[in-house]
Amino acid sequence: MIARQPPAGGQPPSASPPGRGRPQFTMRGMMATVVLLCVPFAIWGGLLREGARAADSTRVLVYIVLVMAAPMLVMVLVGLVKPAIGFWRWLRGR
Repeated sequence: MIARQPPAGGQPPSASPPGRGRPQFTMRGMMATVVLLCVPFAIWGGLLREGARAADSTRVLVYIVLVMAAPMLVMVLVGLVKPAIGFWRWLRGR
């Protein structure tokens, strides 16, 4: 093994990588968001299903797309709230 030489300043290189910062979401917050949003979406899905039985079947396709895309879309929107608030405060501070 070859030992590393300290830089010219005499200080050894930093062994620890820089911190990644605070995570954007906690597991508790994500689960609370999903649970609070799943109930209204389930109700809405039931209403769409009953409406599809009475009407045409194109609403079933809308329902399937919404069920697959809604959780990810909600997390993206929640993730954009903090930057949007920071941008709003920056605009007001000018």
